[in-house]
Formats: sequence, C-alpha cells, structure tokens
Amino acid sequence: MQFGILWNLGIALEHDFLTELLNYYPPTISLNEKSKLVSELRDKTMTINDLEKEIKIYKSALGIRD
Repeated sequence: MQFGILWNLGIALEHDFLTELLNYYPPTISLNEKSKLVSELRDKTMTINDLEKEIKIYKSALGIRD
C-alpha cells in the first residue's frame, strides 16, 4: 500500500495506522531518536522510573512491604 493512501485513510478514519505499524517492526530496528514520539516515550519512561523510586521510599518510610 502506498504511504499516501495509508496516511489519508488514517486521517479520514481518525486512526493512527503509522504508529500502530511500529508494533510489527523487528526489535533489532532502531527507532528515529529525533522523533517526537520516541523522545516523549523516553521522557515518560524516565518519569515513571523516578516515580517508582519515590513510591518505594514512601512505602519504606511508612513500613509498607511489597
């Protein structure tokens, strides 16, 4: 399928087919680091990791075990 057709279908159906295709890439293919999606994912992952560390600290302070 041509890219333009996929793009137009996505716009018409309000569905992001292009991002969905990423699920089918082999894990050996590196993603474009300049991509907005990739940078947002990296930032969100770092935020989640930081918040998980904070939760462990709070649980420890309150004597809550996992």
